[in-house]
Formats: sequence, structure tokens, C-alpha cells
Amino acid sequence: MKTKNWIISGVLLLLVALFYGNLYFQGTFNDIEIKTVLSTTHNLQGRWLEGSFSKSKDEEQFFDFQTQLIEKLGQKEVSVIYFINPTKENHNQFKVFMGIECDSNTSLLSKDFTIETFVIPKALTGKQTVKPAYQRVHSKLLDYAEDNKLKLSNDTLFEKFDSENFYVEMWLK
Repeated sequence: MKTKNWIISGVLLLLVALFYGNLYFQGTFNDIEIKTVLSTTHNLQGRWLEGSFSKSKDEEQFFDFQTQLIEKLGQKEVSVIYFINPTKENHNQFKVFMGIECDSNTSLLSKDFTIETFVIPKALTGKQTVKPAYQRVHSKLLDYAEDNKLKLSNDTLFEKFDSENFYVEMWLK
């Protein structure tokens, strides 16, 4: 019976080590640089998307467009501005403009793209060197805002990411 317990304990310890090792190598524990900026402007080339992550068709559309930007159009960095941020309270609804940063006179990568300019008057920003799926920027910014008694917009935020970096701007009220 003791041998069985040691084997089970060893397997559990190995699984925990593998789990945390994976998080470490993906960058989850890397520092997050937090700043407040007074104004930023983003010129994006892309298109509007809206729907709900609770509906598989809408979720597919969102991630298919992201894949199109990266794989088919060869873009290394994707930017997304959320005007409706998906939460449990709003049934995972979203309204976003997704695309790439560009100059206002850049030629379009696709005929269905538009170039939009977005001005963010004041924001709390966070940047982390991490694989996007393992980022924790949002939660750290929310914690920082709460600790410093800053009011954030519930819906509007900007994200920019590539395969190794994740950047977020959360609008300050």
C-alpha cells in the first residue's frame, strides 16, 4: 500500500511540475510593464466583427479572421479594439475592429478591409513577453486599477499581440 501511495504521489508531483513548467516556458510568469498614457492613436486596417462567443459560428468567424491575418496575409502582429468586451454579464457579446497597424495611406491588403483611426484619450497600458494564450495582462491591469482607485471603461479596450508579446490598453474614465 505504501508503494502505491508513493507512485501516485510521484505521478501527481510530475504532473504539477509539467503544468507549471509549461506555464513558465510560455512566459506566464514574466513581468508585466504597466503605464498610464494620456493619448494614443491607432490606424488600423481590417474589418468590423460582432457577435457572441457563446455562438460557435460567431466565435469561429472571430478566430478565422485572426488566422487569415496571420497565416494567409502573413501579418506577424494583430490588433483588436473592443467596443463591446465579451463578459458573462453580456452573454459573451463582442463588437470589435480587428486588423493590423498601418499608415492612413497604406494600400489595403484585401478589398473588404477599411482603414479606421481610433484615438484613445487616456489609458492604462500593460505589456508582457508571453505567448498570447498564456498572458495575464488583463487581470494585472484590473488589479492595478483597483489598488490605485482608477476607473476603467467596462467595454472599450485595445489589444496588440504577436507570437511572443501581448499589449493591452484599457480606457480610463
